[in-house]
Amino acid sequence: MLHQVVHPAAKLVAMAAKTQEEEIGDGTNLVVVLAGVLLEHAEMLLKQGLHTADVIEGYSKASKGVLGYIDTLEVSKCEDVTKVDDVSRALMASIASKQFGLESFLAPLVANACVQILPKDIRQFNVDNVRVCKIPGMSVHESFLMKGFVLVRDSEGTIKHMDKAKIVVFGTEVDLSATETKGNVLIKNAEELMNYSKSEEESMDKCVREIVETGVNVLIAQSTISDMALHFCERNKLM
Repeated sequence: MLHQVVHPAAKLVAMAAKTQEEEIGDGTNLVVVLAGVLLEHAEMLLKQGLHTADVIEGYSKASKGVLGYIDTLEVSKCEDVTKVDDVSRALMASIASKQFGLESFLAPLVANACVQILPKDIRQFNVDNVRVCKIPGMSVHESFLMKGFVLVRDSEGTIKHMDKAKIVVFGTEVDLSATETKGNVLIKNAEELMNYSKSEEESMDKCVREIVETGVNVLIAQSTISDMALHFCERNKLM
């Protein structure tokens, strides 16, 4: 939305809010409100006859003074980001601004999830490693942390449970490849028809067995799984 902001001052405020969102992920309202108050007071000073250079110089001195004074105002400090309790306390304010009244319940869940996927170099923390999955029919207070991979849908076939799963994920459909151009196959008798179908089945059976031979017992596909592929997956105990 930055390209719709024309006024230089307003554009700076929008850029500051965007930077806050990218760097911290929270506190954008605070940035906008604080910037608005500073601009309001700057307008009052300009109306009193002060030059813009004097206003800028005054704000620059105030900024340096605040940076030296702000550390004395801390209420608490997260000493160890590997401890759930310390991280939970640090998250309270951010969660309360989004889900007021639920922060005491949600903060430990979020903190526990973050600590579990914390890399050795904490600066390489990736928020995409924590996902939220909505389950219809459940309330917020029924939320729980699942260490693993969650899909809100039923599995295809008759296999519904798998212990010690070794998973393969395909970003395509599980089916025999088709040519881009159309073609005609001339079948003269029933035997040729059986052989044609048999060759497709053998190809799919070979493909599924090669997957199973790697030790995989759970297959996830982004697109559809053909009936023939599902048949051979069931035969090879592949979920």
